[in-house]
Parts: sequence; structure tokens; C-alpha cells
Amino acid sequence: MNIVLSTLFLHNAFLIPSWVEYHTSLGVDYFYLYYHGKINDDLISLTSNYQNVELIEWDVGHDNAWGYAQESQLWHTAAKAKNNFNWVGNFDLDEFIILNDVSNIKDFLSVFDLQKDFYLKFGCKWSKLKGLPNKKYLEMKIKDFMNYDTIISHDSHDGRGINDAGLGKYIYNIDLLRGRALLDIHNINLGHPYFSEQYPEVRCHEVANQAYYNHYKKDYTNRNGIWEFYDWALDGMKCQKKVNNRIKELIDV
Repeated sequence: MNIVLSTLFLHNAFLIPSWVEYHTSLGVDYFYLYYHGKINDDLISLTSNYQNVELIEWDVGHDNAWGYAQESQLWHTAAKAKNNFNWVGNFDLDEFIILNDVSNIKDFLSVFDLQKDFYLKFGCKWSKLKGLPNKKYLEMKIKDFMNYDTIISHDSHDGRGINDAGLGKYIYNIDLLRGRALLDIHNINLGHPYFSEQYPEVRCHEVANQAYYNHYKKDYTNRNGIWEFYDWALDGMKCQKKVNNRIKELIDV
């Protein structure tokens, strides 16, 4: 059994080391990193030390074409992963998978049947590292998760539902991607009843009680051609918040 994670990025390449190193330690085998622009020497230098990373130039339109670029990236990933991996996930560079009961993602995936289980829907926890300065965010390292407490949103609605289109992310079984199933950013659209009628044995699971992802998102703006990050997205949300340092435990293991 093996798994690949794919991501599309533009302004936050500085998160690549912590994202790749963390998920590698979690048991992820390989990474497709799609850059929404022209690959430069800095990006090559940033990723060249990782043997399990493939940097892909995905210069599809500009900022206002992000949605199109991301959806086409999903299908390109599927084509590349077919016959090479069992499970495929698409997460942003500021999204870190959290496992509640195990410390390796292969142990988590091992309970699912590759012949029947199609995709697993993860809940989203908006998150921040309490006290982390903006400057350190731009240089964020694995050790920062150990040095700062993680604060997460504590709402009942976190996008865990199979049909929640606006939140949550998923990992899917590439061998069962067929029929009229359509990959989307937050969900897999199973189309009209054709899919369930033709493939009644295929199962989808909400797994947010066992696995979710922390979304360490910061708001950003473009000032005179320079992208600047400032407040945590979580700070602007009206929701319950609590400390959850499960990521520290996973890194420690």
C-alpha cells in the first residue's frame, strides 16, 4: 500500500519543507508539488534535497484562474498516480493531516478495503500557532509546532460530510475512480444516481473522528508586488476555539 499527496501553490513555497517533512514522517510516500507559475532556481533549490518530491510547473492562467488551475491539477494528479499509488490526497501547503488513534497514515488506511472503499472525507480544523510571529511564519519549521501551542476551531460543522462541498478534504482510492465520479477541491461529486447504480459496492466514509487536518491559514495581501502575510484566518472567525496539540504528539513519535 502506498500514498501520494498533491498540492498546488503560489505564494507560500516557504511552507514546503515543514509540509513535506511532516507528512513524510506520517508515512506519506511521495509528493507532487504543482507551482502555479514558472519554476525558478529558488524553487528548485528548495525542493532538490527531497528524493520523494516532484516539482511540476503548472502555469495555467493567473491568480483569477486559480480554481481552474486547481481542478485541472486534480485530474493531472490522478493520471500520474494511476498504476503508481493506491491512495491519493490533495491538500494545501498550510494543511497538515492529523491522526487521532495512530501515528502512521498507512496504519490508518490499512483498515479500509482497496476493493470497495473509494474515498475518505476528512474534517477541517482552522488552526493557528499561538504567539508565532509573522516573520517566523515565513520561515516555519517542524520545530515551531513543538514550540508553540496549536489553537483550533471547535465547531460541529467542519466539512466532514461526504456531500459538504465547501469544507473538508479527502483521500481517495485511485483504482476505484471511474464512471461519472468528478474530482472537486473539497469533495468528490458522484454525479447523478448512475454512479451508485453502476457501482453499488463502492463505499465512502466520513472519518473526521479518526482523521482531520489542521488548516494553518494566514490572510495575505499584495503590497507593491510583494505578498505579505498578516492575521491568522482563525482569529477572524466567530467560533469556539481550544488548544489541541495532537500534532506535537505525532511529531514526537
